[in-house]
Amino acid sequence: MVRQSNAASAADHRDEAGLDETTAPPIETLRRRYAEGELNDNEFQRRLDRLLETAELAEAPTDRERVLE
Repeated sequence: MVRQSNAASAADHRDEAGLDETTAPPIETLRRRYAEGELNDNEFQRRLDRLLETAELAEAPTDRERVLE
């Protein structure tokens, strides 16, 4: 029962801020879930590392882009 109440209040807070899971940047969603206690330290760090690796890969030029330069 307490967990449902916390989840409802978290949803209300996101609504007030104009954020939801589909519009918030992934790292902000991750931070929110950690702050709300949905993720423990290890899970937060693992998911953060994965997000940062993905961002680095997205920013790295592809082989085709390198050839075109």
